[in-house]
Order: sequence, then C-alpha cells, then structure tokens
Amino acid sequence: MARIILTLVGPWDKPPAFDTPFQLTPGPYDPSIIDDFRSLAAETEGIAPAELKAIGEHRSTVVADRQFAAPGTLDAARDAARLMKAAFAAGASGIRIETGLKVFGPAIAREIDPDEPKVLLHLLVEVLIDDEAVSTEGMQAFDLPDIVVPCGDNDAEPAQAAAFALAARMVIDRFRPVAGGVFRASESAPLYSVGRMASTTGDDPCPFDNPNGAWRLDRKG
Repeated sequence: MARIILTLVGPWDKPPAFDTPFQLTPGPYDPSIIDDFRSLAAETEGIAPAELKAIGEHRSTVVADRQFAAPGTLDAARDAARLMKAAFAAGASGIRIETGLKVFGPAIAREIDPDEPKVLLHLLVEVLIDDEAVSTEGMQAFDLPDIVVPCGDNDAEPAQAAAFALAARMVIDRFRPVAGGVFRASESAPLYSVGRMASTTGDDPCPFDNPNGAWRLDRKG
C-alpha cells in the first residue's frame, strides 16, 4: 500500500478544515520541528530565512496521511498538491513532505500546478546523494519503486542524471523498466543495467519506506 504523508505547520490556534481525501490529524506546537525544516532546507534550498522564522513561530501542526494502491496513478499526488495549495492559502508557514524528505515555504504555492506531472514529481520526490549511491525518495507518491544508482565521486553526476531521468520517465511518460534491461538518460549518457531491489520494510514497516522497493541501475563498462 503506497502512502503520502505531509506535515502542515501554521499559525493556527485551531487548524482549518480542508476538503481533502487525506486523513488529517491536528497536533500542537512542536519546538523540535524547526530543526528538521532548517536541516532539510539547507540541502534543498526550498525555504527562505524569513519563512523559517515563521515556521519556528508556528502554533499548531496537521499531519496529512493518505494510503492508496494504484501503480503509476497521479491522483493521490494531485490531491497532495491541492492540499498544499489550500494549506498555504489558509496561512500555512511550511509543509514537510515526510515521504519525500522535502520542505517548502509559502513562496512555492504559486508554482504548484496539480495538473502538471513534472511539477508533482519535483514537489514529492527528492534525489539524494551519499558516498555510495544516488537514490530517489518519495516515488511511492505514485505507487512506484524508487531508484538507486550505485556510484563513487567520479560518476555521481551521471548517476544523478540517470536517477532523475528514469523517475521522470516513469511518472510523466508512464515508462516501466524491466529487470534485465538497460537504461540511459540520453544518447551520450552512460549505459546502465536494470535490476530490481525488493522492499526491506519487513513485518513492522516504517510508514515512510517505499513498499515497492526500488529499481537499481548499475553502470555497464
């Protein structure tokens, strides 16, 4: 069962009632939440300093949660985008995408178009880089596997391009990789072999983990 989880942060004493299929759970002021926003904002540059200040002064939170099973669908992602727009219109000072490790301030509201697949991808999916691999986080917003591309320092850039290109093709073009096949981001890009990684959520899954596992791209040659 795929899942999208958002945390809405706002100045409300009583959070607004939103018309959405997401399950909404109001919460109180959370003094620790500003550190999470600040940390993620430093990595993604998704929030301005003035917006961070307003987030730190929030009065309440709302956790929005939706579970669904429909591989490749955009419906839940569109509902998430609509909720984000409504929350910012209602005065939300920040939104954290729990299943995508992204944070946004109100300035993003004017760029949110629920009918544009590319916008949904950028809103709900992050591309992460560490010492061993490039990977996506948040593809379960479309009930699709994430993408992992093992790499070192010398090939991190093409690995990042491959991860994002495959994610975009899966979401926007409805392309479906095949285990044992190959993939390349462009004609001049490196060629990767495609494998499938099963989910490692186990019997007690973390709600933020993708139950669909991941596609793994290994560079050939």
